[in-house]
Amino acid sequence: GVNCPHCDHRHVVPTGAVVPHDEGVTITRCVVCPSRELYLRKAFSQRLGLAIIATGFILSSIAWANHHIWWCYGILMASAVIDFLLWMVVKNLLQCYRCHAEYRGYIETDQHTLFSLEVHEKYRQEKHRLAEQARADAFAKKHADSETDA
Repeated sequence: GVNCPHCDHRHVVPTGAVVPHDEGVTITRCVVCPSRELYLRKAFSQRLGLAIIATGFILSSIAWANHHIWWCYGILMASAVIDFLLWMVVKNLLQCYRCHAEYRGYIETDQHTLFSLEVHEKYRQEKHRLAEQARADAFAKKHADSETDA
């Protein structure tokens, strides 16, 4: 099993979810929830990437406003190169669509695909429907309890 670092709950690892090999392990499904749909993404802070590009844009705009055209283009190119190099160096991680659990240090397989908006939307709508159902159930229970008290 695996202990949650936040709540210390012990999760039982489903059979076949983690397959050991000589080179490492393959992850075939989420260890935390019953989902089998995982996607690959860079193990890189999207905020940091956006901050690099935004800083480059702001600095190049200042250079442009001060009529330093070469500095403007140089700053833009430098920020793009920095962002690209970081993208090339940073490894991938697997993330679960359903519970957003992240997995690092695994062997990539053809089963692991890039992000799919269609699959993401399916789980987003499922989460929304379950929350809506929970609110409706709580409302019905509250009114059933108030009718019993009356």
